[in-house]
Amino acid sequence: MGSTVTDNTNYSMLQAQVESQEPSQKRFVPMEERPDTSLLPAELMPPISGGKYSTTYRGIPLLKDPFHFTVVPQLLWELRPRTIFEFGAYHGGSALWMADLMKLYDSESRVLSLDIDLTKLESLARKHRPDIEFIEGNVFDVETHFPGERLKKLPHPWLLSEDSHVNMIGVLEHFHKFMQPGDYLCIEDTNPAGPQISGQGVVKKLGYVEWGSAKLDDLKRFVQNHPGKYLVDRKYTDFYGSNVTWNTNGFLQRF
Repeated sequence: MGSTVTDNTNYSMLQAQVESQEPSQKRFVPMEERPDTSLLPAELMPPISGGKYSTTYRGIPLLKDPFHFTVVPQLLWELRPRTIFEFGAYHGGSALWMADLMKLYDSESRVLSLDIDLTKLESLARKHRPDIEFIEGNVFDVETHFPGERLKKLPHPWLLSEDSHVNMIGVLEHFHKFMQPGDYLCIEDTNPAGPQISGQGVVKKLGYVEWGSAKLDDLKRFVQNHPGKYLVDRKYTDFYGSNVTWNTNGFLQRF
């Protein structure tokens, strides 16, 4: 017996309609106009976290949620960052992923990834590449590892990906002095309902405790310290719905 299912979708017409319709809201909005809440139900965070902690890239642990895994490649394609700063290297999967994407996009770019302990880097990440530099150091000494004289020479646009959670305001304040309009911030794990401890959602004995709003509150304080300089990009923050992301109000463009 043949299938009775038919596909009546006119994808070309649908795409044209989507591209032609006027946006109902502004793309870039001030932080104070944004909700702290998410349309992503809190009860879905534990099972999605299980998948997040299982993600790999080229065999290396990546630890990215599905929303981030979809949105970041599109941000990189649009922004074409010449310099990508990453705080929190872990096994090196994320730096490798972003560098490979930029190479795939035929865009000249370089990833500078800082972590306090580089002994966890996988062998594939350790292979020398001119477009990736791993730096071992403490984010509390960010001025030492990224001195102003070096930052002044690095090409823009920049993408600053913050995933270390430590001294975030100190890092952002240091880089703010050298950022230019058009640069981007990607601040990870600002969703208060995210897991407090790595592995929650996949390791049963860890249970599940929500992360809380401390990191989001710190981000808001930084943005408030620089009125009009950093606006939330709804295109990526609300890609799947209002704050349906681990990075609540965490994609911001420098103006």
